[in-house]
Amino acid sequence: MTYNLLQNPTFTDHDPAVSARRNMGQFCQNWFVEYGAAAAGDTGPAKASPRTQGVRLHIRSALSWVRLWQPIELTGVERGRRAVVRLRASAASDAEAGLDLEWIALLKANAQGKRIFAKKLSTQQRSIEGDARDYELEMPLGDLVSGTPYFFAMQFSSGPGTVELESVDFTSHAATASASAATASASASAASTKRYTVLQAAPSEVALAAGPAHPVVAQSGKGGTRADDLAPRSGPARNGAAAIDPAKASGAHTRAKRPSGEVVGLRGDRLVGWAELPEVDAEVLLFVDGRLVGSAIPDASVDALAEDVAKVATHGFAVPLPTLLLDGADHQVSLRASTGERLGAGTKRMTLAGARATGTGTGTGTAAKSAIEAKSALVVDASDTVPEHSPVVGGDPGKIATAVAATRRVAVVSWDMAHNPVGRAFLLADMASRNSVVELVGPMFPMYGATIWPPIAAATMTMHAYPAGSFAEFVAGARAIAARVKCDVVHVGKARFSSLFIGAMIKQANACPMIVDVDDHELGFFPNRDPASLDDLIAAITEDPRILDKPYGEIFTRFAEGLIAECDGVTVSNYALQERFGGIVVRHGRDERVFDPALYDRQKVRAEFGYTDADRVILFLGTPRPHKGVFEIADALEELADDTLALCVIGTVTDKRTSSRFAKYKKARIGLHGDQPWARLAELVSIADAVFLLQDPTSAISGYQIPAKLTDAMALGVPVYATPVPPLRDLIAAGAIIAVHDAAQLKDELRKISAQGIAPATKQRVRDHYLTELSYSVNSARLDLAFEAARTVSRPVIPAFDALFAAVERVSGEPLPRFAKGWAGPAIWQNRKPDVVFLWKQNDSDIYGRRSDMMARYLLKSGAVNQVLHFDSPISATDLDKQAKHGAEATAHQGNLVYVNTIRRVLRQADTTNLLRRTFLFRAETAPQRYLGTDLPPRDGYEDFIRSELRAANIGDSPVLWVCPVVFDYTMVKSVVKPGCIVADVIDDQRRFPSREPHRTRVHAAYDEILRDADLVLANCEPVREGFAAIREDIRVIPNGAEMFDLSHSWAVPEDLAHLPRPILGYVGNLRDRVDLELIGKVADAFPGGSVVLIGSAHDRPDVLALGARPNIHILGVKPYEDATRYIRAFDVAMVPHLRNELSESMNPLKLYVYFALNVPIVTTDVANIGDIGPYATIAADHDSFLAAITRVVAGKQKAPTTVQRKKVLSSVSWTSRVDDVLDVLGLAQRPT
Repeated sequence: MTYNLLQNPTFTDHDPAVSARRNMGQFCQNWFVEYGAAAAGDTGPAKASPRTQGVRLHIRSALSWVRLWQPIELTGVERGRRAVVRLRASAASDAEAGLDLEWIALLKANAQGKRIFAKKLSTQQRSIEGDARDYELEMPLGDLVSGTPYFFAMQFSSGPGTVELESVDFTSHAATASASAATASASASAASTKRYTVLQAAPSEVALAAGPAHPVVAQSGKGGTRADDLAPRSGPARNGAAAIDPAKASGAHTRAKRPSGEVVGLRGDRLVGWAELPEVDAEVLLFVDGRLVGSAIPDASVDALAEDVAKVATHGFAVPLPTLLLDGADHQVSLRASTGERLGAGTKRMTLAGARATGTGTGTGTAAKSAIEAKSALVVDASDTVPEHSPVVGGDPGKIATAVAATRRVAVVSWDMAHNPVGRAFLLADMASRNSVVELVGPMFPMYGATIWPPIAAATMTMHAYPAGSFAEFVAGARAIAARVKCDVVHVGKARFSSLFIGAMIKQANACPMIVDVDDHELGFFPNRDPASLDDLIAAITEDPRILDKPYGEIFTRFAEGLIAECDGVTVSNYALQERFGGIVVRHGRDERVFDPALYDRQKVRAEFGYTDADRVILFLGTPRPHKGVFEIADALEELADDTLALCVIGTVTDKRTSSRFAKYKKARIGLHGDQPWARLAELVSIADAVFLLQDPTSAISGYQIPAKLTDAMALGVPVYATPVPPLRDLIAAGAIIAVHDAAQLKDELRKISAQGIAPATKQRVRDHYLTELSYSVNSARLDLAFEAARTVSRPVIPAFDALFAAVERVSGEPLPRFAKGWAGPAIWQNRKPDVVFLWKQNDSDIYGRRSDMMARYLLKSGAVNQVLHFDSPISATDLDKQAKHGAEATAHQGNLVYVNTIRRVLRQADTTNLLRRTFLFRAETAPQRYLGTDLPPRDGYEDFIRSELRAANIGDSPVLWVCPVVFDYTMVKSVVKPGCIVADVIDDQRRFPSREPHRTRVHAAYDEILRDADLVLANCEPVREGFAAIREDIRVIPNGAEMFDLSHSWAVPEDLAHLPRPILGYVGNLRDRVDLELIGKVADAFPGGSVVLIGSAHDRPDVLALGARPNIHILGVKPYEDATRYIRAFDVAMVPHLRNELSESMNPLKLYVYFALNVPIVTTDVANIGDIGPYATIAADHDSFLAAITRVVAGKQKAPTTVQRKKVLSSVSWTSRVDDVLDVLGLAQRPT
């Protein structure tokens, strides 16, 4: 196996600034090259350059290093196999220093997925100096295990210096006890020998070929720190580095049965301690203030740093600390084994001051300077097989210590990493890093750039970005990220297609909850703001495949909005968004340890920009554009002509029209200043006396967006004056900001600022509002709540995302995983999704939102089936005409809705995407009959009708035949359809319905046939299952379910309810047979000042219609399901006044689920089969307790379920969940990958 580093030109010379930020690693065929962090003042950490006879490795500082590794396969190592490594290398020139080969090793992956030492082949550092020389070593491999994936690795260090690496060979072979290096070399050609040419010189004619697109990874901070998975030991050092006896580096030692350890103290920039761990390959993980900062394998290599502690001599470790932590402040330091155990004695308070410190103490240092200046990181090119890195400490140090807890891993996803949308994602990651190990990931689309957004590119945070020049590259990169990222929760920044897709991939790979963050109404940026379905998206792609390369466009964003409901949780940036999308509010926070006015010299910074204490500075920070309100401020200042007031614009003017407009002002004092480093943000804001945020209140964007400038200003105690747009209303109401309604008030407020300035008490009040609402401390806690809430409701299977994965797989050609488990069914289903032929027993589909309607709808939503061909019961034209009702009582009967619904099905007007609705309309007489301009067939033409519709719909072979008994035509339909699977969904027991004997006999026979034929029999409640147990013992109970409604915004009250007196006590359902009319009358009597509303078909029952004569009982008749939900939402109490009889015993009241889903208080009689919702409803045993329950609810004395309870219940009883359970049984829960 030969791998040639010369084939990848990634590290050819280019701009040093780009090199410093990006060149931290490369993937070249099966090789991965990693680079250590740069020292202060370096232009880059290290560099690899192709040469005609090998590879040149250049290290710029003593703190940097280069590591190379690749996977290899070792077979039969238990049989005494040995390894020979040969390396040929030289110093670059006599005038330039060489490097040290620090170690050569075999690595393996531990249980956490990190690479750890399996076998150190050499820990004796070897200086590579002078002319080319061959270096060789031989080591036994007998304690390794065949079949384990190993990695050959070597590390160079002790720069600055340069070496020419010509070749590296690794050979494993069976050896005798007396095998010498020469013998080993000679046996390389034997059958038992396996040789890896891990690096060889390339012929000079080999051209540099473009390498594949690879992720970009940020790993380390400045000052030479590294938080890598391996903890290499320094050997005899040059350039003043600490010397350690290399002979002790390979010393063996025993391991403790129970893990224990202790941090001894700080030695230079390294924390030294000891740890006895239960596993030979286990590592000790070092946490500072709850954040993982490094790891090491305890051994005998660091005893020189702590001669006074005996265990360091045999079980010692030394972990370098980031410079920004060496701030003289107190920090909590703790240890944990990589196998998961805490080291009990390993937690202590320490002062980290860059000098020797061995105990607890109090720190007096400030974090201000390091908190701002130390935000630097290196970003590297990597590949689909990016190695795991221990997360680097993120954020800034301070005196606020985080209690050490079990480490939560959070992946935050940005929809693009190269421009400003990543700002919010970075903010979420930075806040989460207080209590979690965090990394930020996402694509970079060519339209926005090829490097991480400059304001965050230097941040001390683990970041992974990859170029997405095409849709195929985007999907491939998403797969690679999902395979690499290990997390306990994934937080998706913005409801955009790219971020939601990557987030869903990560969720699937980690089986973790997924939260979407909404800080804008994304559709507000597009002309068409209507949500789109997956079918709409596919249709748009089919029409114009070019849109695939911009998966952030309009149709993708319209589709993405519908995926919000599929996530396990939602966070939003303000209460306006919460009203629309729900979720937990997590503000645009700022770190109170950095945004602290006490840290900055306000007078000095003001002087830098030409302002004195007498000036009143109105700050505009950012690129000045007309829509941002900057010219409204300038116009007001021009009119006031007050030299005390100064508009300070910090941000480069980017177009001539804006420059020309500023030039026209003669009386306004306006200072235009260019861009400033992002690290200066807080001190720049400190110069302001006021910040004005003027927006267009008619803009769709202003209706949901809060500018980050608001938090920046309030954090520094700067008053904010703003247009009262919806996202700011709560802050205006709280007195945190001042509303500016028009130009006149704008001038008035400016006059006040000029005359009075800003009082210290005002600044403190603004700062206090910030601390209580907009600080990191507050909002990181809110994030923790969001993470925990999502964990409790997280769903393991999300059919909507499986459908998306299937569609993306077809378009991109990339094989994608699925959430659902298992695969079964007819063999033909393995090549395509099955069709469903659905038989309903009545003619009222889609009117009431029945179980059958929901099953058909959510089967399609699951993405597990191709299409549904739905048949209502056949009906004659004569019987259809009888359904049409006229007169005053028509609205109280379902007939008109049945009539219209059937006509639409006959005329093919009721179809929706992949759901075809059909009804066979036939002539009742033998004589010809025309209806709707068509000759009607006879009743026995139904079989031909079925065949014709199957052909027209292109129903595939072996479809699912879904039957809701009793369907008397089942036998015929089965013979025509030839199903691959039959599902019988038993919704009630019609054998108990009153009927004549011939009909009853027919019903019994129909049940017997379908239940014996069906591959799967479902029942909606236990009594139904028990009732048919004599026919089938394996009936599965799948109760009714609930839809998930968007309750984040107010619903309009239907017009015919708006005028009714409250409380409105409502019932929706069939007003026949099971309804307790006497109880309804008592309710009306008990609440004469309220309104009893009955929605449903009266079926011409005189006793039902008589109730409508009462002044406070309103029979509104049948309402289609979509309309009925709006009526229910307006109820003050939702009633279930059912009789408990033989009929109701075999029913699972669907209305209870709808009531609960709409969050309306429920009062029900003591009917059967309400187990899922029963704990959250008030159940009355008799009439008096029913009336008393309504009284309590109306008075607000009945405890309502919490939001968390509701979400948990709805997650488990949702139609999505119910259908998933069915698909799992059918083996349709997961498509083949």
